[in-house]
Amino acid sequence: MKKSVKTEQRPVTTIIGQDTVIAGTITVENSIRIDGTLIGGITANGTVMLSTSGIVTGNVVASNAVVAGTVEGDMWIKEKAWIESTGKIHGDITTKILTIDEDAVFQGMSIMTREVEAPQIGNLSGEKGQSLLTKNSESPETHEEIQKKPLENPKKESKKEAESLTTEEPEKIEKENK
Repeated sequence: MKKSVKTEQRPVTTIIGQDTVIAGTITVENSIRIDGTLIGGITANGTVMLSTSGIVTGNVVASNAVVAGTVEGDMWIKEKAWIESTGKIHGDITTKILTIDEDAVFQGMSIMTREVEAPQIGNLSGEKGQSLLTKNSESPETHEEIQKKPLENPKKESKKEAESLTTEEPEKIEKENK
């Protein structure tokens, strides 16, 4: 018999609209829905919901997370992280329960644990979010420009190298990485 985990449902009190770009760290007491772009970290005592148009470039700390958009950063989720079929995560996830739908993209490491220890709030923006904050401090990009820009590969491989990873044999890849 499967045990279901009961998660505390907190109301959505914060919504970042589709045409909104925010640069900085956000802290919310309840749940948040992100339809726009956040360049920086987020911490929520409730659920972080990222719609298909939502983009977060930075780290995420929350009780629960539902990702249908794009996260480029690490995630610490106390209870359940769910990556929907349109979701893309480029970063590590530490959580109690992880659900990944078919066709979702997850490039990173998953750490399944009963107790999730999140980083300090000051470290939430992460390297990627912080570099974008610094680079764009004078004139942040629009939501459309950010959506069109290809995601950086965390391992800094060239496009050819990344494409070859899907076609070459694992032994050859291991040999090249040594």
